[in-house]
Amino acid sequence: MDPLKQEFSGRRCCFGDFSLDLEGGFLHRGLEEVKIRPKSLEVLVYLVRHQGRLVTKDELIGAIWPNAFITDNSLAQCLLEVRRALADDSQQLIRTVARRGYIFTAPITMPMPPAASVLPAVARDTRADLREAAPPAGEMASKILVRNIFIAAIVLLAIIGAGAIWYRGKAVSANVEKLAVLPFKPVGSQSQDEYVQLGMTDALITKLSNVHRIIVSPTASVRKFATSQDPVAAGRELKVTAIVDGTVQRLNNRIRVSVQLLRVSDGRPLWADKFDADFDDVFSVQDSVSERIATALLRNLTGEEAKQINKRYTANPEAYDLYAKGRYCFEQRTETALKRAVVYFEQAIQKDPKFALAYASLAECYGPLMQRSYMTALEALPKAEKAASKAVELDETLGEAHTALAAARMSEWDWPSTEREFKRAIELNPNDITAHLWYGFYLDAMGRQQENLVQRKRAFELDPSNLTANAGLGEALFRAGRPAEAVVALKQAIELNPDFAMSHENLAKIYVEEGLFDLALEQLRKPEQLSARAYVLARMGNPAAARKDLEEVVHLPPSQRPGVEMGIAAAYAALGDREEAFSWLEAAYRERNPQLMFLKVDEWFSTVRSDPRFQDLLRRVRLL
Repeated sequence: MDPLKQEFSGRRCCFGDFSLDLEGGFLHRGLEEVKIRPKSLEVLVYLVRHQGRLVTKDELIGAIWPNAFITDNSLAQCLLEVRRALADDSQQLIRTVARRGYIFTAPITMPMPPAASVLPAVARDTRADLREAAPPAGEMASKILVRNIFIAAIVLLAIIGAGAIWYRGKAVSANVEKLAVLPFKPVGSQSQDEYVQLGMTDALITKLSNVHRIIVSPTASVRKFATSQDPVAAGRELKVTAIVDGTVQRLNNRIRVSVQLLRVSDGRPLWADKFDADFDDVFSVQDSVSERIATALLRNLTGEEAKQINKRYTANPEAYDLYAKGRYCFEQRTETALKRAVVYFEQAIQKDPKFALAYASLAECYGPLMQRSYMTALEALPKAEKAASKAVELDETLGEAHTALAAARMSEWDWPSTEREFKRAIELNPNDITAHLWYGFYLDAMGRQQENLVQRKRAFELDPSNLTANAGLGEALFRAGRPAEAVVALKQAIELNPDFAMSHENLAKIYVEEGLFDLALEQLRKPEQLSARAYVLARMGNPAAARKDLEEVVHLPPSQRPGVEMGIAAAYAALGDREEAFSWLEAAYRERNPQLMFLKVDEWFSTVRSDPRFQDLLRRVRLL
């Protein structure tokens, strides 16, 4: 047998400090996983499989990107990432043969022992960590064993393969560029018109998102980099291939814009320019900047792509100015700012009654206003429906309008219309993370968990830095019957932002269903999570503590307990108090609580699911 083929008879091979799983797609240095994009990993695997011989650029491109047109630059970026992952700047592992290709020159040793051999040690460590001094007997011993196996699986996944969780589905195409437009900065230390800076950012994001070969990070993801002085570092954190950084200054009726496009991998400028124009001509500036960026990234813009980039949503500078102020307020997400955003969008519409994007943004405002109890659903829903419907009427090709209308219909429990609008939104803009995320919510509520997982994975692939996408992926993995992977995903989401409540709450739900109540309580420490704590305490067999938390949450101000009815109902159900549980469920129904849409799949109501009153509620929410 050929020695090289014999070397690869197993799944794993080793070189230097590294081990590579050729089938599963994992790269490790010791026990630590090395994070690397899927396409870059495919390049490495191909080179390793052909160790010792020259692999030409054409051969690599044909093997990794069959039936796709890509440039040498895409291959070069993958090799750059592989070298960085392997710390191989000196080409000790992969040698470049000028103008020809690459040779993997490192010696390859026998595969590592199978991962299963690690499990006993992990399980022992886990048991010690849980402070279990001696194994109990009978049924309790069985429960503890299941608990230990579950935790051991989590630890093992974290060590040897967490990165594969999100890349087992369809990955982002290799010939698609990932771009972030950082918030534009003022000229000088003081800013008189912050909304102008964010407005320029938001406008470029909207325009560039119309080109489906570019995946653009949404405004919500880049907002935190408003004061960043290192655009390349921001790009790495956002996991994009290119970054737009710039300044904007408004002087009376003049606007001055300086902008540069940088490659994240090496910080190399791809394009830069300055623009000086009347503010009334701000649309031409936005068109020029967007088209120059897209051309620098893609080289060959199609006629349709150029048309989409130059699409103007209003020709009225005053309407645009008010719209920009509305977007600036919307991104702050406080009660005052959200209500001010509504006013600005309404004023923009008064200036230009055909401004479809302003109608879509107005509809979008009502979501957080309802979710945070700043407005009742009964008050907000009709307004959201009206604004979103008008946006679609004015511009049927506007993806944001269909997403807003789908969200309104979802809150109205009009399920067929909800799915139809989400599908249309994704058809118009396949790279819209919000559409994929919210469509996932809908699929979850319908119990279509494998489809839900596909949408959540896609949202994560489009924007790996998005907090909701991270938390949502973990929840979807759990719903799809993969709890150990879900825990790993949610722990990584918490590392991304320890203050994001949704990640902790989703992790707590998994721990509860696996009987790890003490670990669940550790995730629920905020005042607005008191009802969830009460539920966990009730499941633990501590009714007195559960009722104490319930008493406390009922007396919180409404702004600190948005959507509390469902949580309280679940806690009472866990306590066995069905009358109180259904009293609070009816309150949730009267308030059109958004969480009611998940009633059919919510594990926390399993004890009352057979009650005729529960079945009646499912019918009223149109889930039966």
